[in-house]
Amino acid sequence: MNWILLTLMALNLGLLLWWMWRSAAGAGEQAQIHEGLQSLAIELKAQQTLMGQQVDRQAQAERALREDLQRSASANRQELAQALTQSLGLMQQTLQGQVGDATRTQNEQLDSFRVQLATMQQAMAEQWRLLGEANDRRLTELRTTVEGRLKALQDDNEKRLEQMRQTVDEKRLDPKKD
Repeated sequence: MNWILLTLMALNLGLLLWWMWRSAAGAGEQAQIHEGLQSLAIELKAQQTLMGQQVDRQAQAERALREDLQRSASANRQELAQALTQSLGLMQQTLQGQVGDATRTQNEQLDSFRVQLATMQQAMAEQWRLLGEANDRRLTELRTTVEGRLKALQDDNEKRLEQMRQTVDEKRLDPKKD
């Protein structure tokens, strides 16, 4: 049960990481997001390792209990049934408590991740908005500059063309100046 939840969480985190990586615009933002997500992945991996260790310890405890029960079965079957019932009840309670604690911890971490993700998304949206506004301003300035220069070039060309026309007209009217 724990491994299923952990696998689903890891898959969910992987999809979330992929989506965030794809939606990131610049290399700087990707690096920040990548670092943040790497730290989240490391925390998740540590939680997986702890859960695996707990499961291994519980498995070892179960094996030891079974061996003891098999050895003492020949001595007193009635006593064994009673001890087994009590041991299983305690183990179940302990296991339920541990699973409950692990679930609460994971839910708290997921809530924290959700809040961090929402904050990062808001920051990224604001950065995109500001970047778009800055690009619009720059394009407007560039357009104004290009139009001004083009107008000046056209005016200069018109003046030169007019001078050339006058020179040609003068030479046509007064052929002696050649």
